This record gives sequence, structure tokens and C-alpha cells, in this order.
Amino acid sequence: MFFNAFMTLSFRNGLLTFLLIAAAIVGALDAYLAVLAGQSFGWNATVPVHEQVLFWFWKHAASHTPLMSFVWQELFLLPVVIVGLFYLRVLFRKTSAPEVFFFAFFLFSLIGESFRISQVFFVLNESSFFWGIALTRTVWSLRLFGLFMLFAASLFTLEFNYQKFGNFVGLSLGLALFLGVNLTIQTTILDSDGLYSPGDERGLAFIFIFLGALALVSFSVAAFLGKKSHGLSQLAAAVLFLIASQMTYFCIPWAPLLLLPALALLENTVQQTYL
Repeated sequence: MFFNAFMTLSFRNGLLTFLLIAAAIVGALDAYLAVLAGQSFGWNATVPVHEQVLFWFWKHAASHTPLMSFVWQELFLLPVVIVGLFYLRVLFRKTSAPEVFFFAFFLFSLIGESFRISQVFFVLNESSFFWGIALTRTVWSLRLFGLFMLFAASLFTLEFNYQKFGNFVGLSLGLALFLGVNLTIQTTILDSDGLYSPGDERGLAFIFIFLGALALVSFSVAAFLGKKSHGLSQLAAAVLFLIASQMTYFCIPWAPLLLLPALALLENTVQQTYL
């Protein structure tokens, strides 16, 4: 039994290490493409777009967006995500808290937003639509995956006893990829977030609101009715994680900085609960 528990813990630590390495590789690749785009087209270059995204399906017509808006987004996002993943990996090794495990996957899902600079690079090079569609679907799949992971974290705050975390991750990833692959994409409309516009934005908004609300309800129940101490800190961390992700989706460059107090609140809760 001890050996099985040790192997399970090692597997989970291995997954978090994999997330950290994958985030660093993706970050380095996207940073390289950002530099290449800036050097090839000039840092003052603009990207031709059809719609300025305000929030979900609230948009107005636009003709271009600055390349630097994507660069600034990446400069804020990548360091916070990579450092945050390292921080959560260390915290999980100390506590084995299931919430930390799933919050790490939620944080990793935000690395998908850096793919938008790759999309911009391909757009400026007038590359095949294949890359644009593939990157658009990848970003939306990771967004959905992140919400599934946030919901999984909320279940474990309610002392959910299911211990096969890998099954949760695999099922969530499979479902997110299935939904992402089957999204309808308007390949003639490039939004100011660097992605092609989805065909059913209201439907996607409903999914995101439903999953986000469901997770927050679970965190709220744990905070106000559960037995864990400092449940309010964990609820506040979840709210900040969700706000930061939504603001990042809509190209607010400094939004990832909200993840820093979220990580601090999460650590406070986990330290008080598990140590």
C-alpha cells in the first residue's frame, strides 16, 4: 500500500514537472516567434483584423491592432505562469493538496494564450489557414480545459474522496479537445485577440459562465459550510484565478499579475489546512 501511494505521488509530481517543462518550451518558442515578427515586420507593425473584441460577443468593427499589444501580453503572462507553476509544484510536494494539483493545471491552461503571438506571426507571413484554424482551436481547447480543472479543484475543497487524479485530467483534456475540434470557426473573420472568430460565441459564453459559476458555488459551499479553515482565502484565490483568466482572454496585458495574490492566498489556505 505504501509503495502504491508513493508511486501515485511520484506520478503526480511528475505530471507537474512535465507542465513546468512544457510551459517553458512553449514560452521560449512563442517568444522566439514574437522576436522574429518584430524584426521582420517592425515593432510598430499592425495586424489586419475585422473585429475589436470587447467581451465575448460584444465587439465593434476594426481594421488593425498593434503587434506590440500581443508582445506586452506575452511579457506579462509567460513569466507569471512559469514561476507560478514552479511555486505550485513545490507547494504540492510539501502538502499533496489536491486543490494545488488542479490549480496548477488551470494555470498551465493560460499558456495557450501565448499561442496568439504565433498566430500573428503566421498571419503577417500570409501563411495557410490551416495554422490559424489549428491555433484557434488549440487556444479554445485549453481555455475549456482550464475551466474543467478549476471545477475539479472546487470538488476537492468539498472533501471529494476520489483519488485517481490522472483520470480527471485525462477525461477533462479529452472533453476539451473534443469541444475544441468541433467548434465552428469563421475563417474570414480575424478578431483583435489574434484568433479567428468562433461561430457560436453566445453558446461559448454560456459554457464559460456555467462552468465558472459551478466552480465558484462549490468553493463558496466549502468556505461557508465546510470544515476547512481559511476557506474564504481559497474562495478569494479562485475568484482571482477566474478573473485573471477572463481578463487575459480579452488581451488585458497586466491581467496575469492578479495571479500573484491568488497564489499567495492559495498557499495560505493550503498551509493552514494541510500542515
